[in-house]
Amino acid sequence: MKAKAHEVLTTLEDCERVMGQLRLATMSRQLNLTGKEADLAQIEESYGPKLAALDEQIADYTGRLQDYYMTHLTEVEADGKKSVQLRHGIMGRRLKPPALKLIGRAWNWATVAAAVGERLGKRYLRWQAPEVDKEALKNAGIEPDRLRECGLKIDQEEVFFAEPATEE
Repeated sequence: MKAKAHEVLTTLEDCERVMGQLRLATMSRQLNLTGKEADLAQIEESYGPKLAALDEQIADYTGRLQDYYMTHLTEVEADGKKSVQLRHGIMGRRLKPPALKLIGRAWNWATVAAAVGERLGKRYLRWQAPEVDKEALKNAGIEPDRLRECGLKIDQEEVFFAEPATEE
């Protein structure tokens, strides 16, 4: 956007006039924000109950599909796949992204930070306040035994999913 040429203020009278314009623009902006918030509140009031009811339906349907799937694993995963294609979508299991977790109650993030710095190197610590750089550790390919020495393990859970088809 091209910058506008601005009037150069040369007197206190000019400053008074522009201050008045600033005040009006600021008040107008505040009124518009208030109007926007009122409109958003009205929209939320209008759609909120409908969306909440739909969220409950989706949770119910997903839960019922998950209950069936998990109680019929040998049947639905007979071909070795962890999903089954249905007419209206697909359901199955998938891995969550790996997460770095403490191996037990004897460890906390402060003791882990000390052990990581000592055993694996300071490059896996953040230095604002020494903090374990979990992403770097997860992606470094460090052997599980070495992570255990620091009170850590990489954990990856499998979660159920149900994805309705989006095309007709």
